[in-house]
Amino acid sequence: MCETDTPSGTVTITAIEPLPSNPNRRRIKVAGRRRVTLADHEVERLGLEVGMAWTEELARRVEASQTAMKIRKAAMARLARRSYSRGDLAERLLKKDFPSELVDQVLDQLAEDGWLDDELFARQLAESILRQKPAGRRLLVQKLVQKRVDRELAERTAREVLSETDPVEDATALVERRLQSMSGLSRATRIRRLSGLLARRGFDPDTVRSAINALRLQDDDSDAGDP
Repeated sequence: MCETDTPSGTVTITAIEPLPSNPNRRRIKVAGRRRVTLADHEVERLGLEVGMAWTEELARRVEASQTAMKIRKAAMARLARRSYSRGDLAERLLKKDFPSELVDQVLDQLAEDGWLDDELFARQLAESILRQKPAGRRLLVQKLVQKRVDRELAERTAREVLSETDPVEDATALVERRLQSMSGLSRATRIRRLSGLLARRGFDPDTVRSAINALRLQDDDSDAGDP
């Protein structure tokens, strides 16, 4: 342990020691008593040294550093399970009553470290939605915004992902599969239900009409009295 003389009336850092259980963390002692434990890089960032005066301002900076460490730990625990958009992760951290300015700082660091990437997140989510079932631009944007992706980014991502597909072909394939369960229904009923399905999947009216027309639906004589 490194000690230093304390000038009269001044409280100083008297020791900065590595933890036996984790050499990458340091125990900070003030006036000979353990005050706080910080990571190596935080000790360096704060410029802590033995003999430095322990002022109220320094105490506040150290406290903020500790809180930031807690925020990062909470964020990494979530990111270890799945990916998040920055907005979604921020919302969850703020619910834990962490200070918003520190949450922003930590999320900036996570983005710099490659743990947060909204563009990658948005594209992967959009592609995942399309793999499960064909969808139009409106639904993709809605799903991305629900995950707190910025609307402008959501719109751009939807356009880019859908530019690699044929919306009419996708919509037609979707209604063809659903049509198999509609035997006995009238042409009008089938069109109404299939159009509703495509609208709910976010396809625009022109695509809906094109997909329905491509089916060349005929009336089913067995649909008498169909609602």
